[in-house]
Amino acid sequence: MAKRKDNAASIGQRALWTFLGSTLVGPFFAALMILALTLAAGIAGFGPDSIKRAAAGGTLAPLAAQRAIEAYVWAAFPAAVAGAAAAAWLSLKGSLPWLVAVTTAAVAATLAAVMAGGIARDHVTALAFIAAVAALGVWAALTRAGILPRA
Repeated sequence: MAKRKDNAASIGQRALWTFLGSTLVGPFFAALMILALTLAAGIAGFGPDSIKRAAAGGTLAPLAAQRAIEAYVWAAFPAAVAGAAAAAWLSLKGSLPWLVAVTTAAVAATLAAVMAGGIARDHVTALAFIAAVAALGVWAALTRAGILPRA
């Protein structure tokens, strides 16, 4: 086993920060993406009828904000599952490749969307993609902060 420096974080600390980053920062990134996509769809004039009506009526910003808040709340459960899986991987392997982080998030979002049913089930692919991009952002932030070792 390699000797660690006095100021280096242990594997347990790295795993904890990975879990916390996934559960708090991941949904925030997803909410920002939903906000930007809703505003872009309304301005460009595409997307569901609700966005087109809101853009025509001048109420696009409140609708986009509402969707972003809903995305943050909905993403909490799959982000916690993905964060736990990523932390477990990190604890077992000692590092967390970006592909593992992205895959755990996409799988967790897919499972949550299928279990939730309704409109979430209709948008499984989009939700998995947004979760994967958010997880990549979390992984990059944790790597840049020195919490995750560079692979």
